[in-house]
Amino acid sequence: MNGTAVMTALACTAYKRAEYSTKLMARITALSSLALKGNSNHFDDILFSVKPHPGQNQIAKWIQGDLNHHEHPRNSHRLQDRYSIRCAPHVIGVLADSLPWLRSMIENELNSANDNPIIDGIGEHILHGGHFYGGHIAMAMDSMKNCVANLADLADRQIATLVDIKMNNGLPPNLTASQGGRRHINHGFKAIQIGCSAWTAEALKLTMPASVFSRSTECHNQDKVSMGTIAARDCLRILQLTEQVLAATLLAAVQGIRIRILNAELCRDSLTQEVQCMIDDIASFFDLLEEDRPTDMILRQTIDYIQNERGLFMRKVKGILTVAHEIDVQFYDVDAMRVVWHGNYVKYIEDARCQLLRKFNYDYNDMEDSGYVWPIVDMRLKYVQSAEFGNKIRVEATRLNMKHD
Repeated sequence: MNGTAVMTALACTAYKRAEYSTKLMARITALSSLALKGNSNHFDDILFSVKPHPGQNQIAKWIQGDLNHHEHPRNSHRLQDRYSIRCAPHVIGVLADSLPWLRSMIENELNSANDNPIIDGIGEHILHGGHFYGGHIAMAMDSMKNCVANLADLADRQIATLVDIKMNNGLPPNLTASQGGRRHINHGFKAIQIGCSAWTAEALKLTMPASVFSRSTECHNQDKVSMGTIAARDCLRILQLTEQVLAATLLAAVQGIRIRILNAELCRDSLTQEVQCMIDDIASFFDLLEEDRPTDMILRQTIDYIQNERGLFMRKVKGILTVAHEIDVQFYDVDAMRVVWHGNYVKYIEDARCQLLRKFNYDYNDMEDSGYVWPIVDMRLKYVQSAEFGNKIRVEATRLNMKHD
């Protein structure tokens, strides 16, 4: 066991979080554009056909889909949005295009020997070398943290635009939803935006490459070292800070969209089903910010949802759609020990399927009449301890596109 094993483990965790942040930042950009009444032409597939970075094109395609952009007008009433919206695929795309080769480096290291010496049992050799050196992981983590910190910077610029009446295209100051004279004494997202600025500053500060700061030690036996564990730890810290900024910008963008809808400046029916579902999901735990109230706990909750890849925060891929709700554990659900009998979890999963069917105005009778059955093909339970009477259980159901024979 040596430092390369540790840094590689941290790199695996960092990769997963960075991959999810890439998808989420694309969605946040679409939400911010909607809140700002932005120009969807910036993400047009014809435009990106002449800039063939595959990851960048995927990001633009996701945003284009979220904005319901299907036509190709000659121009727009709003010619150019600010860079933090217009150039978002070019920022997020750097990470999207880097992820495949970062993954290749991490997986190669994960499946390699980093011991010293290496024992060749067949040839009966003892081979002394430097396979413990974590240079590849150090470089991967130094590169990843640069890309991830740019997501924080991008989101920070988006929330700064959303709260500023000079740039937000008619939204109220600091996104407060207060009306009349109350608007002038409420601060909305002002403190949250200040927090984003601080988190982003710290993330950017940590992007200094660790791998160039090798120090000689052990009487100069270890006179050149990778510093990979520090690079990986820095990357995880930057990811934490970035997720904080993404959480805040996500809530701000949704607040802006809800204000537009309330003011009849945006038609809810013009939004894609995915975006509507996500807005509804966020509204289920985040009430419209009208009067000033503490927001620290809701930010922590949103960060937790991001880090656990909450269903509706995920991007729809190949026909996947997830709905979620909470169920109160009833007295008749529990056994003599006052915990939920294991078999009853199946009932909760079935309840989730019913909620999903209702989302599509579909029910058991429709399945019977049409012959198109929505089977439960995979059930998963995630809990630390059995639920008890009075607890709430969160259930999710996901629809997958399946061929009907």
